[in-house]
Amino acid sequence: MNYFSAKKKRYFLKKNLAPKKIAGKKSKKFRSIISSTTNPEASMFNNPTTMMPPPAPREPQKKMRRMMDNNNPNLYKGIMYNNKKYSLDPDRLVFNEPKKNPKNGSVSVTVKIAITVGNKEVVVPLEIQTPKMVTKRGYDSYAGDSKDGGNATFTSNTLSVEFDETKKNHLLFKQTMVAISEKCKEECIKNQATWFKGKVNTGAIECGFADMVRDSEMYAASMRYKIYSYTRKAVNGEKKVFVETDAFDVNGEEISVKDISGGSLVRCMFEFRQLYFGTTGVNIYTPMRLKQVKQYVAGAQKGVDRFIESDEEQE
Repeated sequence: MNYFSAKKKRYFLKKNLAPKKIAGKKSKKFRSIISSTTNPEASMFNNPTTMMPPPAPREPQKKMRRMMDNNNPNLYKGIMYNNKKYSLDPDRLVFNEPKKNPKNGSVSVTVKIAITVGNKEVVVPLEIQTPKMVTKRGYDSYAGDSKDGGNATFTSNTLSVEFDETKKNHLLFKQTMVAISEKCKEECIKNQATWFKGKVNTGAIECGFADMVRDSEMYAASMRYKIYSYTRKAVNGEKKVFVETDAFDVNGEEISVKDISGGSLVRCMFEFRQLYFGTTGVNIYTPMRLKQVKQYVAGAQKGVDRFIESDEEQE
């Protein structure tokens, strides 16, 4: 920076930096400084040996994983945690060691997912919110007796929803759930020696694995969620049914999940907790527990028609 003219610079250096004159002679140090000011290229302000090195250019700051997850258009944003939604990344699934049920001998592997909250990585349950989808058959149920000899009669209840692949969020949600299902299958194959004690092979696992998304050429792709409920006998002999799924209407008022009929437009919140290995054969289940469901339109929406109509029918 050139704050002074050459004349003022010489005067400043002579007054402040030069040693006292002895017998009218200038010291070599003073003469070198004065001579350098007359040559701008040799000046102390341009001399690399006297200048501070320039600061190194900063490397571009790496984006946080949280920003990558939240802004990645290829990831469905459906993980619910602390009333916020996070991206559902199949590569961040966490599989625990298998545990054996002492009652029936079945084995299960707990599955969770790692998300980035602030600057910390947190492992949370797979609690997922779906887009608005049409129920396939509404509330579906069948009853069965308890197998443990107790006084409880368990009922298997389900709610199925269909994908409309003409909608972008439906297609992204389907692709994400298919990727999660494939990731779980890969882990089963990878750990078959420890999870299955080396008793099965890759082909058996692929054949016995229950995919989360049910897809076929004749019907729309769908997912089926389990509604857990049970019946207990009270002291007076009356039976009381407990349903774990909460249901609401479009206004947020609580309704009965049994009143949701086929063709209703709903949004679901389900939890995928574990891989469940059956006790007979090679059966790998992926149960999805329906925790909440919100009904927007009751029984007014139609399913997705995938029949191929043609003018000429071939018998």
